[in-house]
Amino acid sequence: MKGVFCMLSDKNFPKLVMAGDLPFEELSKKLDKVRDVPEIEAVKIGTLTTGVNYGLRDVANEINDAGKAVIYDMQKMGQDIMSVTKKQASLFGSVADAVIIYPKSVEHWFAAYEALEDSDTMLISVLYMTDGYDNLSNRLGLTVLLAEDANSRGIKIEGVVLPANMTEITSRFISLLEKYNQNPIVFSPGIKAQGGSAYQAAKAGTDVAIVGRALYNADDIQKAALEILNELKRGYSER
Repeated sequence: MKGVFCMLSDKNFPKLVMAGDLPFEELSKKLDKVRDVPEIEAVKIGTLTTGVNYGLRDVANEINDAGKAVIYDMQKMGQDIMSVTKKQASLFGSVADAVIIYPKSVEHWFAAYEALEDSDTMLISVLYMTDGYDNLSNRLGLTVLLAEDANSRGIKIEGVVLPANMTEITSRFISLLEKYNQNPIVFSPGIKAQGGSAYQAAKAGTDVAIVGRALYNADDIQKAALEILNELKRGYSER
């Protein structure tokens, strides 16, 4: 399904992604339930899903068979050796429609960017986590450096991750990026189970909500997806 999930060409926001951070055996059962839920456009996975028993391509194929695109979350892989970052981003990007990294430095971000720049895989960068343990000053400082360096190279930052459960912080990062003429797509986890409101998140700047437990643990996944998406639309319309 490479290229189907293209959020840069399709500006029909807001959107909904299911966080499938589950062992593959469990996720496979959930996929049967989301197959007929068009409101969920993609599934985010990581090492917990692929584990040691399954290859990423096999997992991605099953997600694609359910009609969903794949976002692979690299978490904090390869932060110390840039050549490893490039290889990992290239590897995961060859299968996934988007790759999430947690940039430790500008160099780390550009290593992933260079690995994906000639592909149709979106690079999504975590600027601040939902747990609030990040050093805010450090992450804001890195965001400034990243935006400045990207501008100097004529590069647009495609996507960022900011918390739905800390909308004031999300708004602060978005305002900072806008000062540097960077308007990335904002992906936000933290809705429902982590205390975030879909309405407030979308109003603060979320374009794409990443939701896990509130979807895959719901008795009626489609109903839950519609409720969240309607709240996102309401907040998005009030920006």
